[in-house]
Amino acid sequence: MNPWYAASLVLLVLGVLFTGVSFVRLRTLEQLRRRGVTATGVVVGQDASFLSSSAESSGGGLAHAPVVRFTTRAGQVVQVRPPAQATHTSYIPGRPVVVHYDPAAPERAVVAGFERGIYRIFLAVGVTALVVAAALAVLPASGRAAVAGLLPVLAPLGVGLVFGGIGWGGVRRVVRIQRSGVEASGVVVGETTRRTRDGIAVHHPVVRYVLPDGQWVDVPSFRGTVSRRAQQGQQVVVRYDPADPGKMLLRGDGPEPVFVIFAIVGAVALAASVAIAFVLTGLGGST
Repeated sequence: MNPWYAASLVLLVLGVLFTGVSFVRLRTLEQLRRRGVTATGVVVGQDASFLSSSAESSGGGLAHAPVVRFTTRAGQVVQVRPPAQATHTSYIPGRPVVVHYDPAAPERAVVAGFERGIYRIFLAVGVTALVVAAALAVLPASGRAAVAGLLPVLAPLGVGLVFGGIGWGGVRRVVRIQRSGVEASGVVVGETTRRTRDGIAVHHPVVRYVLPDGQWVDVPSFRGTVSRRAQQGQQVVVRYDPADPGKMLLRGDGPEPVFVIFAIVGAVALAASVAIAFVLTGLGGST
């Protein structure tokens, strides 16, 4: 089989898979958000890919999903785990979250805010794969030669977009809360700890503070550190997302180093793609 058609077929299969799964899940999320019952739950653990799913040992695998427990209006206690997983998440044990569930089947529930972004990325990947597959299938021989000549530029460009996107996303969510979040005084009432897949303990101080409506909440900071930076009883200042008070940072907390590294790698890769394109263009103009 022609390698161009083989690549087109592979991309077609991947595109259909990613697009179909993400579309169906996004539709389910929207239906439950609109027609389901809303409840407040709490993250009681994390189901990790490369660690046991027990509450004692889970929480820091390469990919993980929050285990959420909530109580229905009928008094039934339900525990759910979203099908999607993420490599980094602010849904750490102890965090209060909003849940939308089907009253006829409460186990059919979604955790607000967790899955939507993941499946939107999957949908974008799927649509992109379908577009590229179609382009490769109809591309003439001259066009294929041109694409092959652009591979030195496209490879670092792809790496830059992926790494830069992940890094910028992680940095942006912290910067946004630090700039536009609501500031409140609180007291450290405890700590929740998760472990990475290498067994390293990451500590998240749990802070009690009051919301503008007078409600007191106990929320773990989603920025964890290897060394403890706050002791129980310590007075601290926090910043939280007014649209989601469960997303909180201690004042002064910066982005996680991994996101900074991803952002730097992405920027370097993008700069390399521009430099390669400039060199190729220059060589082409000099011949």
